Amino acid sequence: MKPIEQRMLGKNTSRERVCNMREIELLLLEGEKVKITLWGDILANMVDDDLLGKQTVFIATGLLVKEYEKLLSFGVTSSTEVFLDMEIPASMEILSRHNAEKVLPTMIEVDASTQGTIEEQMFYNRKTLKEITELRYSNIQQKEFICTVKAKIEEIKSRNWWYMSCDKCFCGTRKESNVYICNSCGKEAVNPKPRYVINLEISDHTTRTTCTIFNEEAERIFEWTN
Repeated sequence: MKPIEQRMLGKNTSRERVCNMREIELLLLEGEKVKITLWGDILANMVDDDLLGKQTVFIATGLLVKEYEKLLSFGVTSSTEVFLDMEIPASMEILSRHNAEKVLPTMIEVDASTQGTIEEQMFYNRKTLKEITELRYSNIQQKEFICTVKAKIEEIKSRNWWYMSCDKCFCGTRKESNVYICNSCGKEAVNPKPRYVINLEISDHTTRTTCTIFNEEAERIFEWTN
């Protein structure tokens, strides 16, 4: 787990607020490791320092499963609930199967590139666009990397700048009759909301490439407000 961090959400909009978050890594029963970020005071504080060095069974409901380059991660939704060390047979079975010291929770350092103001973060791990694209193509198995780049927006390539999203998982929806159905879970989105998704072509002195920005980043860059 990482220490609790704070993120500014909806910056420069009417919805600007500070939110607590904590990133943790889970060991699944099959031996695969996945990351999940717990947002909000309640979820972020459920996993605390008292769990360090103690085997803990983590059970969560209402998660959004994401896949990028065959790597899985979990995202929380408005219906996510977390339970720790429930006194049920399944928990006891998990603990008996994974009793080695290597599965004890530890604290990992927070990446410095996510700290400080936006202006300070702009100079963390600065790279050119060519370096970024070559890094991704040369090491396709690398899970993630955080860097910053100074680039110019050359073209807005999106035809549709927004989509109607599910109010639980933010995935796209489709309209059937007078209701919106989530493309991910197949259930009705009771309170669907429009979200920005914009494809850009950007450049610096080394190369050109494309990138996609979503709701809050789009609002901040283009100074849009809902």
